[in-house]
Amino acid sequence: MRSERRNIALRSGMYSLLAGALFSVFSVPVMEAYAVSFSNATQSYRDQVISVCGIAESTDPSRYVSRSEFARMTVQASQWKDTVAAVNTVAAANDVPASAENSGYIRTALRNGLMRTKLGGNFDPDSYVTLNDAIKACLTLLGYTDEDFGTDVAGGRLSTFRALGLDDGVSAQQSTDALTERDCINLFYNLLKTNSKDTQTAYGTVLDVSISSDGEVDATDLMETEMEGPILVKTWSQLENAVPFSLKEARLYYNGTDAGNYYAAERYYSSQIQTEGWMILYYSEAQKTVWAYGTDDGSSDLPYHCIAGRLNAVYYTSSNIVSPSSILVDNQEYELSGSDVKFMFSINGDIEVGDEVILIVQQNTSVSSDGTEEYVYYCTGVVRYSDLTGTTAGTTLVQNAGYYNANTGESVDSFGNATSSGGAGNDPAGGTGNNPTGGEAR
Repeated sequence: MRSERRNIALRSGMYSLLAGALFSVFSVPVMEAYAVSFSNATQSYRDQVISVCGIAESTDPSRYVSRSEFARMTVQASQWKDTVAAVNTVAAANDVPASAENSGYIRTALRNGLMRTKLGGNFDPDSYVTLNDAIKACLTLLGYTDEDFGTDVAGGRLSTFRALGLDDGVSAQQSTDALTERDCINLFYNLLKTNSKDTQTAYGTVLDVSISSDGEVDATDLMETEMEGPILVKTWSQLENAVPFSLKEARLYYNGTDAGNYYAAERYYSSQIQTEGWMILYYSEAQKTVWAYGTDDGSSDLPYHCIAGRLNAVYYTSSNIVSPSSILVDNQEYELSGSDVKFMFSINGDIEVGDEVILIVQQNTSVSSDGTEEYVYYCTGVVRYSDLTGTTAGTTLVQNAGYYNANTGESVDSFGNATSSGGAGNDPAGGTGNNPTGGEAR
């Protein structure tokens, strides 16, 4: 029971870390030559949100999208996404037989008024989707009908589309302009954070996403269901075998920032493994994304890094003797960030003074009362280990000969084959340390 609770707490705390890392990495827009200027969330973050929502993948931003592909995207962004039949027996349109690619999506889009056929009943699936098609689809999803736009339906739709900010980041301006892959991603991202006409709540609730305090889409809940980890790896080959997709096709991050392509990431990752003998790994198969964490490499612009050491003390403030406020690891104090991480160090948690731990740390700068700047370190995630120098690699839950699969609870070797289940171990050695902040030490 304690192992199950610890697993949930660790995974929950790390989802918050990963979501925070995404916002930290993508907090400043990077404008490309062909991209239209847009506010707040950057393109990289938008790409990931639309990917994790299952609407579209960013593969070639400048590629034009067909009407067939857009029908699939639109249905995937709708309440009907789970109603599309795997095998169709009815033609979607005169020129879309039941066996055609995306036939089920096209039929669903037509049946629910998201898209229309052209004269003669043809859908023209291979033609490029236009801005006019997109306006019709998005406003229909938001609950608007032709009656909302008076006698000038086309003009009213375009005005409403722009007034709602649905064109933010969309390069197509005229109703007949074709949409690129990037246009479509921005279009659906904007849709998710736009209020529906009747409910006046963000449309994204249809797909179980919410809107954060800064007005951007928060897909954390969806990300939580798709994150795997933590995995403590000790070799490059073990790292490559730890994920069910090729790293050459993945988005790769190191300590919360973009690690570049496969070869650049290999240098980052291999250097960490060779220097310290380990690396902490999280991944999302749906997003084909890997988040790796290691020690500080001396680069001041990395938002996160790892610290390995022995837990000396856990501190509580006088006003809260249940939830700890900070910890001491190898005589360095770290503030605790997030209720899940605090729970893991609390009296009811599973990490004790004397345990060897790896902290995932965020470094912030604060200004003291005398005007000088000083660093404040926040612990945003934690993994307990027993032996990093021997033949075993452990996580909070088990010691094993390979790495730990958090979903199944099985120990697996570097090829993904199940081995022994292992057992949780404690190392109660070590002192309580001194409390530099005046709180109560456990």
